[in-house]
Amino acid sequence: MVNITNGKNNVEYLVNEIELYKKNIERLELIFEAAKEGMWDMDDDGNVRFFNSSFYKNFDVSLDKSTLNEWIHLVHPEDKHLFSENVVMQKIKRIEVFKSQYRVKNKNNEYVWIEAIGKAQYDADGNMIFMVGAHVDITERKEHEKKILFMAYHDNLTSLPNRNLLEKYINEGIKNCKSGALLYINVKDFKYVNDVFGYDIGDKALIRISKKLEKNSGNDGFVSRISGNEFVLLLDSIFNRDKIEQKVKYVLEELEQKIDIEGRIIKISTCIGIARFPNDGIVAKEIIQNANFAMTIASKKITPSYEFFDLGLRNKLLRERTIDNSLKTALENNELFICYQPIICAKTGKVASMEALLRWNNVDLGVVSPFEFIPIAEKNNAINKIGDFVLEEACRQGNILNEKYNAKLRVAVNVSVIQLMQNGFVSKVISIIENTGVDKNNVILEITESCAIETNIDIIEKIVKLRDYGILIVVDDFGAGYSSINNLIQLPIAGLKIDKSIIEKSLANDNVFYMMQAVVAYAHNMKMTVVAEGVEDKLMLDRIRGLNVNYIQGFYYSKPISFNEVIEYMENNKSI
Repeated sequence: MVNITNGKNNVEYLVNEIELYKKNIERLELIFEAAKEGMWDMDDDGNVRFFNSSFYKNFDVSLDKSTLNEWIHLVHPEDKHLFSENVVMQKIKRIEVFKSQYRVKNKNNEYVWIEAIGKAQYDADGNMIFMVGAHVDITERKEHEKKILFMAYHDNLTSLPNRNLLEKYINEGIKNCKSGALLYINVKDFKYVNDVFGYDIGDKALIRISKKLEKNSGNDGFVSRISGNEFVLLLDSIFNRDKIEQKVKYVLEELEQKIDIEGRIIKISTCIGIARFPNDGIVAKEIIQNANFAMTIASKKITPSYEFFDLGLRNKLLRERTIDNSLKTALENNELFICYQPIICAKTGKVASMEALLRWNNVDLGVVSPFEFIPIAEKNNAINKIGDFVLEEACRQGNILNEKYNAKLRVAVNVSVIQLMQNGFVSKVISIIENTGVDKNNVILEITESCAIETNIDIIEKIVKLRDYGILIVVDDFGAGYSSINNLIQLPIAGLKIDKSIIEKSLANDNVFYMMQAVVAYAHNMKMTVVAEGVEDKLMLDRIRGLNVNYIQGFYYSKPISFNEVIEYMENNKSI
């Protein structure tokens, strides 16, 4: 006899289980729909069920019964291989979780990004029974990532590739054995554009410049903005120097053309440094740095110019930068000191004055020539503090000599035009003289001729004030560069020093000698004294005596010597 009651209970149990399963599925569908995700499962034959229609109705698949191939058909061709490979790896239990990101075509024929995640159930033999998982539309996330990636590799203002992308591009090119040239382009004095026209116009000018570079880059060009007013034009396929020069000249010509922005005419000046690869570097950072070295050299020229990198240029620039940095602490480290070269009276042969000559002995650089470090000190304005030190030290030591020998020995100190342009220069000089106690009539300031002196009224007024105070002003290196009779008339000077170069020329050229005779005679008529400097031997001395100069300076009498050697020199020669 069959137990009907028990069978009925079993059926009811199964019905309840089915209902519960349906409700669970509905709950899952609701959860996935709220999360904007799609839920799916797949059996071992590749039959796929898509559970929540709200997600999958956007795709051209059968919601009732679909196959894996039907879904694969919608996957972007570039992503199919990776997708299929991941599915196979999950089927044969080579990966624990199926996870993949790929593009799928929707019903609007647009590709959207999908992230798929799933896990399989296996039988005792390791064969897949089924796999369940979810799909998430990550298109917005991918677009955001794309924007972030673009920002990481592109300039915000011009949208050009930035230094990061440039370095990546160069390094990949070198790996692929590419050769070419990197043009490091500097838009000179762009701060002036921002100051005069404003940053808005300045930004528009930079955008216009970037467009010009892109236009002229050619098919193989790669344009990058790597800093505020600096760009790079990378030429992949041009290595020949002549062809590079031809391209550079064309780029310079294009960039030099006036830019009209909202009725404002902007004229810019540029300079270009060139590094060729792989000759001038085998990694991007080195190539860019070397092109930058060359650009720095080119920027020192007045006209729009370019310079090819070479090792000598880099070493020179590196030394200049080292000197620049070391000069900032030279005074504090007591590395600067004064030497003196005697200036001899032509008639008596006695020491009339001493020229103070600055010397520098650095721990790392060794002894650095003033011809090398003075121009750098003038550029970075260190010359002002250094000049104060020289004047103060020369006045102090000159005072010691005069008190020791009861003499009226004069000290001559070189003054840079940069110093003369300082506000308060006159009062500073007077303060130093009064604080050291030196007789102001025993102080000579030597000023090298320059266009700035001839045309700068402010400088001339300072020289007049110093002269009226009682300081002697002498024009140094007369005949070496910017010499002009107009300076001798206009400047309130007490004397001039004839440069060694003009004296050497007078030895071989009588016309030069006669011209110098006339200049000396004119100076004497103007109540000026004349010093001949750079006299090294008896032949030069005899020639100089024919010029009738007042004083003579040079190695014939003495090289530059330390303060202690000055005392010894004067005692041995009894020349005061």
